[in-house]
Amino acid sequence: MAGISSSLEGPLLIEALIAFVVLRRTLLLSRGTTYSEGRIAITGVFYGLLCAVVLFEDAFLFPWWVLVADDALLVAVLLVMEPYARRHVQFFSGPGGGRMYRFPATLGLAYVSLFAVRTVVTLAYVPQLLAFGTVPPGSLSSTALLAIGVVDALFAGSTGLLFGRSIGVVRADRALPKGAPALAPTNEPLP
Repeated sequence: MAGISSSLEGPLLIEALIAFVVLRRTLLLSRGTTYSEGRIAITGVFYGLLCAVVLFEDAFLFPWWVLVADDALLVAVLLVMEPYARRHVQFFSGPGGGRMYRFPATLGLAYVSLFAVRTVVTLAYVPQLLAFGTVPPGSLSSTALLAIGVVDALFAGSTGLLFGRSIGVVRADRALPKGAPALAPTNEPLP
């Protein structure tokens, strides 16, 4: 990797792996993925813990109200996303007869867009955030601090998307009549 600091090679590979997982998961959600409340819950817990660690680490760089604003953004996006997910999720019977679900591609595009902007802002303004360890307070310019604030807000927004989507899917499944047959899969695009 010519031109890249050796201290960033590992973190950039991890970021590329995360990007691959995000893109793969987005594709699966638009085509259809197996429904499992356990997997949905584990994904939510993992992502929530990751978000909490990131926001807590950056809490030492900002006034307390920035963390509160990030939390408020997370909750606001969750409250918007949950009913959207409940209305737009489509359940169907998978190849083995198990329940599967999918979403319109627009949901995946929103999530991938948030991830891409967050990554570009980090690489452009504060690549040192990708290196392992914390950035000492007072060592960053005001532009870098603004970039970190934007990155944190985007992360809070994407966490709200994931939480809202997860809660919406589970509530939509629980609202289905007991023993209702799953729909046959279709290749038609969702609205």
